[in-house]
Order: sequence, then structure tokens, then C-alpha cells
Amino acid sequence: DDDDDEEEEEEPTTSMKLVSRVETRSNLRCLRAVRVSGSKRDVLAVGSDSGCFSVLDFENASKDDGQPAILHCPDFGKPGIRRDTPGQYLASDPRGRACMIASV
Repeated sequence: DDDDDEEEEEEPTTSMKLVSRVETRSNLRCLRAVRVSGSKRDVLAVGSDSGCFSVLDFENASKDDGQPAILHCPDFGKPGIRRDTPGQYLASDPRGRACMIASV
């Protein structure tokens, strides 16, 4: 009976593949996949301690160095881990249509 329980409790395995490595000189706090309205592919929303909220597109990455295209990168505050600078919390719609960034 114990062998049957072990077979039923197997969890699916997930693997990750390195697509690009970028030196950011900041601490990445959160990452979410977001779908831009009218598009059929996802982009990556990144919150960091640099005071910026970035939206990156890996589909149109340059072929030479593999760097992602920066679609949007507004400043929200001073760099460094501060309580009043948004970037710690990033939430997205389950369908990836909208995202919200917040601080403590």
C-alpha cells in the first residue's frame, strides 16, 4: 500500500533555461509575465531597487548580444532599498493583462 501512495504523490518537474544574462547593478525584487493588449506574446515586468519599473521584451532581443529590448522604464524614486520606493511588490492579472507595483 505504501508503494501505491508514493506513485500517486509524484509532483511534476519543471525546468528552466537561461535565455539571457544581463548585469543590472541592482537587486531584482520581482518578475512577472504580462501580456500587452493586442499582442500575442508576453513581456517581462521587472521591479528592482534602482527606483525603476522596467518592461522587457526578449522576443525582439538583439541577435548580437542577446540583450532584451526595453519597452518602458519610468523612474519611481531614488535608488536603494527604501520603504517608499515602489518595486518590492508586483502583482499581475492572472491573464497577464495588467500589473500593479507597490511599496510597503
